[in-house]
Amino acid sequence: MTKSTTTQSSKLSFLLANPTSQLYNLEDISTTRTWDYSLPTITTRRRFTDRLNFNSDESFFQIFKDVNTGLPYRILEHAGVFRHKNDIVLFGGCLLDIVLGRGDSIRDYDLRLVGDEYMNDEAKCVAKAKEFVASIFSFVAKDNENVDQQIALAKEEGRDWNRIAKCNVQEIVVSRARSTVSIHIPCFGNTWSTTFQLTFAPVQTVKDLLGACQPHCTRLAVADGAVVLDNLGLFSIESSHCVGYIIFCRLLLRRGTK
Repeated sequence: MTKSTTTQSSKLSFLLANPTSQLYNLEDISTTRTWDYSLPTITTRRRFTDRLNFNSDESFFQIFKDVNTGLPYRILEHAGVFRHKNDIVLFGGCLLDIVLGRGDSIRDYDLRLVGDEYMNDEAKCVAKAKEFVASIFSFVAKDNENVDQQIALAKEEGRDWNRIAKCNVQEIVVSRARSTVSIHIPCFGNTWSTTFQLTFAPVQTVKDLLGACQPHCTRLAVADGAVVLDNLGLFSIESSHCVGYIIFCRLLLRRGTK
């Protein structure tokens, strides 16, 4: 085993064995890869997983605002998800997809209720979940009003208005599975369908939330208006080769030898 491989393996073992409360920002992610590829490694056709580098949260959110014609961002902004001291926290794979430049592949957004005030108050948790659902419906209703105004103006000016689309509120589906409520917004116009999933069984801190995320590369969250990640999330993204494909291939090899 080479020295560099031993060093990296030791680093990963150390991170797993010594959890820390420290959180990092996007600008802390190294722009260079740290994984050692000198030993045989199963990857896809391209050696590295593409990803974007960010010097600030502003550039990250600027990309987020363009995902799916901006609808998810505007809904989450209306719900207060990007405010300072937000108690509904966006986390997981959707944020990773933006880092990896795969915003067009995002179809669902995971959120979690976070804060001491919710830990022993089930009624307060349920009320917060209802408030979140109501905020989505109020946003869509207001957005539809604006669309109606655009259509009326287009008709008045003799412009084409048939391409101006609005969401049918009656087609929004809300469902609940235990402590998770899902809100599915259907596709309309140039906007593809989107699902928001809020788990209102609370966790005490954002660090606790990230510590439960699997795989480790999805340990990102929006807290106090900024994107944060823990040490294992940082390590995984910096070492981002095609881990999913490696695991998949290993499973196939194991299955083939049984």
